[in-house]
Amino acid sequence: MVNQYQLATGDSLRLVKDMQDESVDLIVTDPAYESLEKHRSVGTTTRLSGEWFEVITNEELKGFIVDCYRILKNNAHCYIMCDQETHYVVREAALACGFTWKKFLVWDKMAISTGYSWRAKHEVICYLEKGKRNLFSNSLPDVLSHKRIRNRYPTEKPVSLFNDLILNSSKPGELVFDAFVGSGASMDAALSLGRDVIGFEKKESQREGIISRMEGNHPDAIYSDSLLQPRMQLQLAV
Repeated sequence: MVNQYQLATGDSLRLVKDMQDESVDLIVTDPAYESLEKHRSVGTTTRLSGEWFEVITNEELKGFIVDCYRILKNNAHCYIMCDQETHYVVREAALACGFTWKKFLVWDKMAISTGYSWRAKHEVICYLEKGKRNLFSNSLPDVLSHKRIRNRYPTEKPVSLFNDLILNSSKPGELVFDAFVGSGASMDAALSLGRDVIGFEKKESQREGIISRMEGNHPDAIYSDSLLQPRMQLQLAV
């Protein structure tokens, strides 16, 4: 099977509103949540390397979760990565729009993070369900240990972490969506596992690097402009 991928650059919050209802099989995403900037303002994330990015507010995140519910097919999963503070925002918004809150998973970074007291060694992954879908394996723990990525793109997640989520919540040939691609790790994981994938990235400066990564790691995959289905507009009767 030859897999396909598509990358759109621009404001993810706007782009997702133009996506067709129930058009993706799995959402795995790592938004630039509000508390990142709060911690950055007191110096706990200023030491991260690479070009920094704009964050989205909690209210914008809530609206994004509503769109996630709309574009996700029935009987499917959604994973949203965040911190322990933001997971309360995600849970409230998810329940309000119809998701089932399954639980939160913990990403064990296997190394201490920046900070000044009780420095974090983990991040949270909110596990949401639309309809009913069984995981492919019930043998995985809710603490996923994958060594953090250092000295590359800010807050970059390891491909192996995305692998766990994608393998357990999708089948080969299904369509994975990430609205905040960053380094391209989620797209890399999806293609390596035989899934199609759509990614959004706000910074045009990242596009060339992401495409180069896909071409280098997945030379048989095809770039497609047709994976992203535009939202159908209702026509009023005349």
